Amino acid sequence: MLQEQRGTLQRDIQTLQSSSLDGETFFALIDKWGWTPNLFLSAASEAPRNPKLKKILADGYKTGVDMVGTFIEELKTRGILKKEANPRLTAMGVIAVHDGLLIWEVAGMNRQEPRKAFVEIIQTMFSSLLVHPVS
Repeated sequence: MLQEQRGTLQRDIQTLQSSSLDGETFFALIDKWGWTPNLFLSAASEAPRNPKLKKILADGYKTGVDMVGTFIEELKTRGILKKEANPRLTAMGVIAVHDGLLIWEVAGMNRQEPRKAFVEIIQTMFSSLLVHPVS
């Protein structure tokens, strides 16, 4: 079963890397995997006291930063993003914005509002990195 899940995860990662990475695709995959704000924040709060969980969380973040960073590097290679765009730092920023907005959902805000905010914030973030800014 674990091998099956890994295969599914790899296909989902390929989907993220090959798609236009719009908000719908991104959030559909998050929903598919059942990654809820409560689960995330519970794991994050327990990690300092649980070395195994801390490693899992750190590995997950590293994988996430690597995956998003690879996507950003691809955008640079295609000439969509400026050469000076830093894939790792930008990926860390994208993930930080996403994870920060999860708190709103835990606090009872309608799920769509923080998701809409995420898309708008990321669009704003990336607009300064575009080779040819959209008017």
